[in-house]
Amino acid sequence: MLGIGMIFAAIFLLVANQLLNDTTRNQEFLAMRDLGQTIQSEIIFAARAESGYQRNFTIPTSVDRYAFVLGNTNTSFWIDYSQNRRINFAIPLIEGNLSIGNNMLVKNQSRIILQ
Repeated sequence: MLGIGMIFAAIFLLVANQLLNDTTRNQEFLAMRDLGQTIQSEIIFAARAESGYQRNFTIPTSVDRYAFVLGNTNTSFWIDYSQNRRINFAIPLIEGNLSIGNNMLVKNQSRIILQ
């Protein structure tokens, strides 16, 4: 009887641990997705603005204690985070690179420039 109880307790602990890990992964994904959507919105807004538009925005070093790495091409950017996970975002054509910290978007004629 005691052996069966120990087996059930071990199974319960394994299931509880897996659920906790899934919850943490989901929270991390949501935090990274929110960050990406915020950056994407900044760039889309700049694309729709008139020539002469300028705006500074800051990309934090971490989000809700989660670290990440940021990269971009001229039509997309991505956020890499724990255990080789990546989220990709499409953006209008830009010149320059996103970086952790301060970023300035400038609209010059039809060009969107990151400084």
